[in-house]
Amino acid sequence: MKITSVIDSCSPLVAVRIEDGNKEVTKTITFREYQNACSNLAQEVRVQRIGQLPAGFVDGGVCENMYEAIIKVPGGRRPLNYFGKDYMVSFPDVVFYLTASQGSAQTTKIWFADENGTLYHYPFGNVQSDARICWGSNVLPKVSCIKDMESFVSLFFSAQTNNDLYDSIKVEVDGKEVQLSQREFIEYVSKMDTFPMEVLRPFGLTINQL
Repeated sequence: MKITSVIDSCSPLVAVRIEDGNKEVTKTITFREYQNACSNLAQEVRVQRIGQLPAGFVDGGVCENMYEAIIKVPGGRRPLNYFGKDYMVSFPDVVFYLTASQGSAQTTKIWFADENGTLYHYPFGNVQSDARICWGSNVLPKVSCIKDMESFVSLFFSAQTNNDLYDSIKVEVDGKEVQLSQREFIEYVSKMDTFPMEVLRPFGLTINQL
């Protein structure tokens, strides 16, 4: 439906043309009637509710069947499954950027973050250089509300990590710089109480820029 209004400052009347498909209706009403009609129309407009938010929700939104969420998972020790073996690793804050459309995931990205919100490349496998998650054979959940976005977080942390997309990391051992395989790196950080942020590559973004 298309409504066209013509207001003449020299006349107390307003010409209104309503087009609905092949139908067209033209009416002339008083300015007071026009004001009341506009007021009633505004009262009928409703904001779109987004429902319950995912755990760790930072920002995002809903537009019809499209969903967007930035989720931050606080740092802490958590299991990392590498080729079927679980290692306990101290993670820093982990940030996810997720979008879905028509019930299916469109964008799934992940970073490590420091206390200032600076983002770093995820250092383990299964994540591309642009932060996109490679899900492999994992079946991604359907999204019918923004709360469903948190299921991607739990799926990622429960999934097995392999060597796909791992970019070897250099660390200092006994005063020498050593390049580690992923298994060596996981074993290296699993012995630490906090993750060594100095070995990470900055991504060039902060969480506020997502």
